[in-house]
Amino acid sequence: MPKDGEFEERKQGQLLPFNVREIRSEHIIYRISPEPGIDNVYYLRVETRDSFALPMRLITYEAHAGRASWTRLFLGLFYGFIIIMVLYNAIICVSTRDRSYLFLVLYMAAFVIFIMAENGIAYQYLWPGYPWWGKRAVPFFVGLVAIFSALFARDFLRTKTNVPAIDRILFGFIGLGLLALLLALAVDYFIAIIFTVVLMVLYAPVLLLGAFLVWRSGYRPALFFLISWFALIAGDLIYGLKTFAILPETFMTKHGVLIGAAFQSVLLSIAMADRISMMTASLKRVSGSLEQKTEDLLKIFEKAETMSDDLFQVSMEQSEIVETFSLVAQNQAAHAEEMAASYEELTSSTESIDHSMSMLAREGERIREMSAILTDTQVEVKHTNDAVMESMKNIIHFTEKTDSDLTRMTEMMEIINVGGRAITDIISLINDISDKINLLSLNAAIEAARAGEHGRGFAVVADEIGKLATATSDNSKQIARQVEKISVDIGRGIEIANMTKQSTSDVAKLVNSINDQIDTVKTAMSRQEAAINQLVTQSDIIKEQSRVISVATGEQKNGMLEGALTIQNLANMANDIAVSNSKIHQFIRILNDKAGELKGLIQNLDESPSAQ
Repeated sequence: MPKDGEFEERKQGQLLPFNVREIRSEHIIYRISPEPGIDNVYYLRVETRDSFALPMRLITYEAHAGRASWTRLFLGLFYGFIIIMVLYNAIICVSTRDRSYLFLVLYMAAFVIFIMAENGIAYQYLWPGYPWWGKRAVPFFVGLVAIFSALFARDFLRTKTNVPAIDRILFGFIGLGLLALLLALAVDYFIAIIFTVVLMVLYAPVLLLGAFLVWRSGYRPALFFLISWFALIAGDLIYGLKTFAILPETFMTKHGVLIGAAFQSVLLSIAMADRISMMTASLKRVSGSLEQKTEDLLKIFEKAETMSDDLFQVSMEQSEIVETFSLVAQNQAAHAEEMAASYEELTSSTESIDHSMSMLAREGERIREMSAILTDTQVEVKHTNDAVMESMKNIIHFTEKTDSDLTRMTEMMEIINVGGRAITDIISLINDISDKINLLSLNAAIEAARAGEHGRGFAVVADEIGKLATATSDNSKQIARQVEKISVDIGRGIEIANMTKQSTSDVAKLVNSINDQIDTVKTAMSRQEAAINQLVTQSDIIKEQSRVISVATGEQKNGMLEGALTIQNLANMANDIAVSNSKIHQFIRILNDKAGELKGLIQNLDESPSAQ
């Protein structure tokens, strides 16, 4: 800008504080004082990363002041109208506590601030000393507009029920709106503004499609919602065409978004009013039905009063039953624990029985082995018995033969004894003869002595005869003694033979007795053999029974373990029943209290109509 033959540099823009501007206006205005009749050269350098329209206009201060007054009046009216609509809907939100009104108020407030930031009004009046925030407020509030408008649309159009697919897409745009808030504060302005522009370009058709589908489904307030967004989009379209220099900058093109927002605020308020009207009509219908139902309900209350008394009585009885049931459950739990302990002892006994049966099976096997040994021994004894029987038969035979020989020997000894007695008699006779010969010899000697010499030869013969007689007598005596001794020996032999015969007879009798006993033993051995066979059979049976009992005992043990587990489960169930009974008892107390409250409410309801 020329000044005193030189150039002066002046700067204005969104990145500089608002207070440095020469004229306090939302527009970029430079004050110049050209000299009349002289050509003045001005250089203008514009730098921006955003779309920027540059409608250069040379105007006097008075003309600018006049235009600014009309513009402020218009903006005041529109901003005031929109703010009034925001406050109106906020009051309704507070009174109705309707969530849709809350989202609508937040959306309209965010949109108004966005327009003020876009037009520079917010930078002029709200944050003039914060150019950084003044620049980033536009994408930030665009993100808020996307978030709150999506929340309002989902709640107002009931997209979750009417169009679930659109509802999910709107929910996704809420997430993108949150991302736009972060980008507006964290990344470069150009990236943030491009993201928000693309977001709104994609978001608007989805919103219109959802509103159209809901309207087609028969929801009348959706039509006002659809028209309101068409009005706003029309204003945005006019503003966009102006921004891209397709349309000239006029009051309508410059403030098209604000005008569309004003129409939208009205139409959305009408839509909400129509929604309330529909709800009121529905409430009237419901109220008419409710009056009838109230009458029916009063009748029901009359019955309920009677029923509440009965219910209270039943609940008291049920409480007693539950207490009894709880006591029974506790006793059941105690008995279950005792049964579990008994089952544990029984399981231990079963294990002992199983061990004993295993030992019994082993002992049965040993009995079987011993029975086999005994059977073999029995066979050997039988063979030995047969041999003994054969030997006894031989003994009996030899005994009988010995008895016969002894009988013959006794007879021969008798004969010898008789011969001995005869010899004795002969010897006695010889002795007598010897005595007579001696006597004769003595007489001969005497006669020879008498004869003298004539009798000497006779004396010699007599002497020889005497000697012979003496020798004969001596020999006879000696023979007699020998014969007597032989006779005594023969007598003793006869006695011994008789005794031997008697002993042989006794031996024969003993042998016969032994034979009889052997027969008895043989019979007993036969019986023993049969008993051993039966014992073997019984041992096999015992072994099989032991096996069966062992298997049964194992199954019994498993059954006992399962029974113990079942009893434990029963105990747990009993404990659960006791706990449930306690809860039921509490519920019954609550039910009694509620029944009392219900009775009181019914009495109050009965008193209220009478008071009216």
